[in-house]
Amino acid sequence: MKTRQSGSVLAISLVLLTAITLIALMGMQRSGLQTKIVANLQHHEARFNRTLAEVDDLFKTVQQVDTQLLADAAENPTGPIHVTSNMPAHPHIQVNSTLEFQSNGNTIGLPNTSGLRNQTSRGKNGSGYAKFKIASTATMKNGVDSSQLVGLTFITPEI
Repeated sequence: MKTRQSGSVLAISLVLLTAITLIALMGMQRSGLQTKIVANLQHHEARFNRTLAEVDDLFKTVQQVDTQLLADAAENPTGPIHVTSNMPAHPHIQVNSTLEFQSNGNTIGLPNTSGLRNQTSRGKNGSGYAKFKIASTATMKNGVDSSQLVGLTFITPEI
């Protein structure tokens, strides 16, 4: 019995092998892209959490320990002053923090009519409150050129 073989099985198997190879390559490219996305999200979260921890530490320091920083910021006419927290340095994240007095726009000698008042204020021109802002910017040292800024305005009795 004589049979003629045309090689169709070989051609079909080569087409299937090529299709499976292309599907596998696309899956590997997708997983590589997803890995980059997750790494970027992790870096973003690390910067955000570090900045938030820095702001929280500086807020507690200024509020409970070192009110001299508030006086320095209130007396500095050129803008924010650079402050450092007590947190240990992070090997990959550089944090810069500032403390700034928030002026209400009134000139010296005029009553603080736009300031907030507390229970011990006398009359409409009482002592009021002073406003400050702590801002921290975190940047990755490994070349990631984005930064996270977290600002916090808190109110303390006028100094």
